[in-house]
Amino acid sequence: MNLFLLSGLWEPFGSLSTDIWNQMHSYGEKLREERERTGLSQTEFGEAMGVTKKTQGLYERGEREPDGSYLQAAAAAGCDVLYILTGRREVKSGSASPAEEARRLALEIVQEWQIEHGKFLPVDKFLRAVELLTELAADEPAQVKKHAASVLRLAA
Repeated sequence: MNLFLLSGLWEPFGSLSTDIWNQMHSYGEKLREERERTGLSQTEFGEAMGVTKKTQGLYERGEREPDGSYLQAAAAAGCDVLYILTGRREVKSGSASPAEEARRLALEIVQEWQIEHGKFLPVDKFLRAVELLTELAADEPAQVKKHAASVLRLAA
């Protein structure tokens, strides 16, 4: 896959696939599952993420989207952010298929870029960037990091 094929980024990401659209609208349920897996109440979990119990409830009901700093804190607390955003569980290196490794690499690149630039992409743009970088990583693994900056600049 070359950058020419990524030209759909010039439009505001075009239309999202039904799969991604559904993932965005069910993240609240998955966020609740991850919170419950940690054994924390909404108040405790929200506090650890830097939000109030009310905001945590809004996130879990899907009435509001968490930002990148929240998701970063959730990852640091041991939550599977990939699962929250996409419904796919993170697979540990070594046991993953090439497609899973491509997705893991794409997610890692986007997360590192956000931290490095202090910018957190909205959920829809985050998912689109991960999707595009996953395709690139699957087709040209050696080139993905080279082209990642261009994809992420366009996404931001």
